[in-house]
Amino acid sequence: MSHNKAGVKPFKWTYAILPIVAAIVCIILAVVYYGQLPQSIAVQFNSSGEPTKYGSPLAATIICVGATVLIAVLSALMARFIATREFLTDDERVLVKPKLLIPAIGNIPAILSVVVVYIYWDICIYNTSGSHFISMWIFALIVIAISFVILAVFLAPPLIKSVGKDVYGVKKASSEKGADKTVEE
Repeated sequence: MSHNKAGVKPFKWTYAILPIVAAIVCIILAVVYYGQLPQSIAVQFNSSGEPTKYGSPLAATIICVGATVLIAVLSALMARFIATREFLTDDERVLVKPKLLIPAIGNIPAILSVVVVYIYWDICIYNTSGSHFISMWIFALIVIAISFVILAVFLAPPLIKSVGKDVYGVKKASSEKGADKTVEE
């Protein structure tokens, strides 16, 4: 990764690609389904999947598309802000390198975007076909579980590497009894 004069990393759009893709998918869903929706659509459902509130398709579309676009913009701005800070240098003592950390920070909001896209898709599917794909809560749990697995896979290697290393000027030293104690250098 190249640096500018001050050692600051340049911003890359891949730092926030997942929220951007989710916003694009939501816009595509709106283009595909909006014309097929009735004038009053079910927008809220009980645990049995039966509608409890109705609203306009325009309001549902604006809220869902607006939310995903807002999340994408904020993710990109957040990643850009963090990526262009001087404090993010490739210091050997840092457990998670900035080149790995910045894309994670920018793409984590995609979890919420994916759930919003599914909610909009479920609303469209229900109002055009009368059925749900799967419960929104089950979908949200699946997304959260997959996100935790991805995060664990992402964070495990640097944490495993750090075991027994001198991290931030602090390393473990053994005493005569075999107990570990922390020593400042």
